[in-house]
Amino acid sequence: MGEPGWDWEAMQKRLTAGVREKLSALEELQGGFTSGELSCAILDRQQLCELVDLLTESLSDNNYKISQTSLQCLAHLVKTESSTIKPYANAFVPLVVERLGDTRQQVRQDACELLLSMFSTMGPQYLLQKMARFWNHRAWKVRHGVLQTVAEAIAAETPGILKSKDQNEYIITQVVNLMEDPNEAVRDAALECLQEIYRVLRGELLENLKRQNIRSAMYREVIARLNVIAPTDIIVPDGPPSGGSNSSSGRLKSSQGGASTARGEA
Repeated sequence: MGEPGWDWEAMQKRLTAGVREKLSALEELQGGFTSGELSCAILDRQQLCELVDLLTESLSDNNYKISQTSLQCLAHLVKTESSTIKPYANAFVPLVVERLGDTRQQVRQDACELLLSMFSTMGPQYLLQKMARFWNHRAWKVRHGVLQTVAEAIAAETPGILKSKDQNEYIITQVVNLMEDPNEAVRDAALECLQEIYRVLRGELLENLKRQNIRSAMYREVIARLNVIAPTDIIVPDGPPSGGSNSSSGRLKSSQGGASTARGEA
């Protein structure tokens, strides 16, 4: 290739080599992206797509350093080449979300940061559709990570994250469902996520919660948490709030007018 230090054919071979050589290539790639010494601008579309494929394969590698560095490289591509790699998100988004359940905190954080970048560059509605089935993932750390990622996206005021009643309803319903999760950390993350939603929606969230089928004890805890952010002026009765019930999964309308439903994994 024309740029010093960037030989795509050589890099491609190294990325398909053994563990040590692959890790060395990934670290060189990530370091070059960070320093600005390497740029994807000199790759043609096919080469860029081949790079995304190789990084996607590396996300599920048993060596955590390989998967972590792959996350970091993809994060650079999402920020600089989002429109080009968006068609390949179907392949790598599920693997990135799976890494929210990694045993290592830094890997989980890198996965979260990559998803947050995708929220910003590819759009919340698009990414929420890709992440839909992971709200009910079998691993509690993944469920916890999804909640934290959505909460951070809301806290960062990501454009479009709470943009319409349908999408807001979808997010709130998923979060409310996880308030009854068997894992305490997940339940607490759900309450924290509701607090971030309340900072933005205020009265809309309160009205939504009245329609949800929430246990009275849980409803009191929710209101207490929200009162920390701003007074709700709600006096919680001894019984549950009146209104309808929440669905088991909620729905998120797609741009084509269909719906994507969050389902647990088999």
